[in-house]
Amino acid sequence: MIFMVDIATCLTTCTVATEYNSWQPIIVVVILAVVMLLAILYMLGRAMARKEWEAFVKVEMQSVLVSVIWVVIIAALANFTCQISCIASNNNNPFDVSITYLTGVKGNLEGNINFALDSAKQIKIDSASMFMITESGPYLRMYDGCNVVSSNQEMLGNIVSPFIGSIIAQQFLLMFVSMAAFQILLPIGIILRIIPFAREAGALLIGIAFALYIILPLMYVVADMAGKEVMKGYDIEMESIGASTWVDGKQCLTPGPLISNLKAIGFMLPQAVFFPVLAGIVTVAAARVFTKVFQYDFKEILQ
Repeated sequence: MIFMVDIATCLTTCTVATEYNSWQPIIVVVILAVVMLLAILYMLGRAMARKEWEAFVKVEMQSVLVSVIWVVIIAALANFTCQISCIASNNNNPFDVSITYLTGVKGNLEGNINFALDSAKQIKIDSASMFMITESGPYLRMYDGCNVVSSNQEMLGNIVSPFIGSIIAQQFLLMFVSMAAFQILLPIGIILRIIPFAREAGALLIGIAFALYIILPLMYVVADMAGKEVMKGYDIEMESIGASTWVDGKQCLTPGPLISNLKAIGFMLPQAVFFPVLAGIVTVAAARVFTKVFQYDFKEILQ
């Protein structure tokens, strides 16, 4: 089982928490520094009769005011959206729910793979067994011809095995996002949103931070809920598949367990292949939308 890092509880990540508080003084300092530089530039423009400098400072001061407004909005929005995600995951940390869900998918898929490979080995051994009918022969193979089934099971296990890596990669991605999105990307984005000439990059980082921290784990929470609903009435016992007691060469002749294992793999593969792609597409789309929102400059309101 992949190691689990300590992830903050839902409520501590749904506020201007300690990780974010450490950036607040820096944000304040950046705002003051930008205002001071603009004030110096304005005084130089007045002293040197450079009207274009004065006009530039007036525009930038308005932009700084917009950035300050966004700082307040983003702090409130981070709190609100994260609380919504916690409610959607039954007041559990969405990242914790997502990683636990992926751990379950990985464990079931590993059981399916082990069952397929163990079955292939046992069927191959049994199909090679010979029984002497008389002392001088001939010999009888009880499961002659089952090598084809054995080869198919072995190929199935080898094809599905790499998808375990996909699930592990998703777990590590969620762990990284839980520790970096609101604690690193968001504060850096806010700082860049304040600095002239870097505001678009700041809006982009803020949009990415919100998409990664809010949308990405919620996709896995939804997948977890959807998977549980699909499993209701589904004729597969995920915990039973992969049990070593099922491995028998007779499965070549009575392939019921092999078919059940194949159905289980069919149920798990979309969660390891299709769903990560869907989650990535939705997250990227959300990041683009958030970026456009955080680029808004309130011109209609401030004019």
